[in-house]
Amino acid sequence: MVKSPIPGAARPMLHDRMQRHAEDADRLVGATTRLEYEEIVLRAQHIATEPRLARPRAGDLSTLNASVPAAFYQEQERLADAARDLAAAAERRDDTALVQAYGRLSQSCVSCHAQFLRR
Repeated sequence: MVKSPIPGAARPMLHDRMQRHAEDADRLVGATTRLEYEEIVLRAQHIATEPRLARPRAGDLSTLNASVPAAFYQEQERLADAARDLAAAAERRDDTALVQAYGRLSQSCVSCHAQFLRR
């Protein structure tokens, strides 16, 4: 996987969001393992409804968002989709769907970090 770092100027606007995701993700691990459905719904919905970075309009290079790699926007959508699916599975108490959605959510987190996180 080719790493595409998030430009330094864009990092501060993502920092708080990533901190909130980390808290929700940490709590999701335990809640999912213990099948605490209400907590899963709450945390997954936090992630799914978190305001997202808007894609820049085609040809618009004047915004900070235009400096963010396109792959970031794809990962952002995958994360929201997986979080919505996770919340829905927990609401239905569908453990098979819960496992699959949680796996996709975790995969999205790790994939995004592998591409964009610089330590």
